[in-house]
Amino acid sequence: MTINDDEVGKIPVISDDVELLKRGICCVKIPERIDIDLWAKELSQLTPMILGFEGDGEYSFYRNIMDEPDFPFDMILFEEVKPKKKLQQQQESYSSSSKVLQELSDIGKAMIRYFPIITQWQQEHKDQQNLVKYLSENLQLDDAFCVHYNMDQEDTTGKKHIDPSDITINMCLQKSDETEGSYVLFYGIKKLLNVVDDVDNDKEKEGEEMQKNIYDDADNGNDSDKKNRIHDNRFYVSQKPGYATIHFGDHTHETTALHHGSRTNIILTYVYTDPNRSDVATRTCY
Repeated sequence: MTINDDEVGKIPVISDDVELLKRGICCVKIPERIDIDLWAKELSQLTPMILGFEGDGEYSFYRNIMDEPDFPFDMILFEEVKPKKKLQQQQESYSSSSKVLQELSDIGKAMIRYFPIITQWQQEHKDQQNLVKYLSENLQLDDAFCVHYNMDQEDTTGKKHIDPSDITINMCLQKSDETEGSYVLFYGIKKLLNVVDDVDNDKEKEGEEMQKNIYDDADNGNDSDKKNRIHDNRFYVSQKPGYATIHFGDHTHETTALHHGSRTNIILTYVYTDPNRSDVATRTCY
């Protein structure tokens, strides 16, 4: 089921960070050392391969960037910091080349806080350096690509789906001031860790039941009660330039049509390194 223009305005656009967290979406600023303007311009350029696959621009622009040699993938989750003088002296006594430390970026911190990436034991024994190690060991980048939407494209939608990931990061690099439409529409609510939710138990149970039913009912349009139940659980997330939205890969969503302007996003899909923790390999995404 794809959203119709008649329904635009009836489904809420959620922009409050706390409200987004309650619904399963984490919004975090992209690290400033990543030059989003440069990468938006670079990655939205047509290449001969893209022209060969996409031809006349019928669909939205897509570019795989997993093999992009200069893209700063490490900067998304981690940042390098100069150690304090005493610690630096200790490091230099072991290796003259060890003069920087890694810390989690704001995106990395959010992933550790709100998603079940590290074990309980790791949580209890954590410090900054341990968290860098734990995040690296427990999560790996599986795919990364750029999507660009503009008015030259005939179809700027993305049909309803789940991602082939355990956790997805959607980074908005560019969005023109006059952009209209091109929301990400989410279905249902996902529970994140460490989110204070002030709903009472009855409403929480009701929400869980609605979430349970939403996937089965989403394509059945005759029953008004079902349609209302689906309506109550859908919400738009507007893409903000310079910010990343993070969500579970199996949180159902779609991209609505662009009516004016343009935007450029990078999608990164992460999977648990332990295959026993994930059903990604057997997941049907559409």
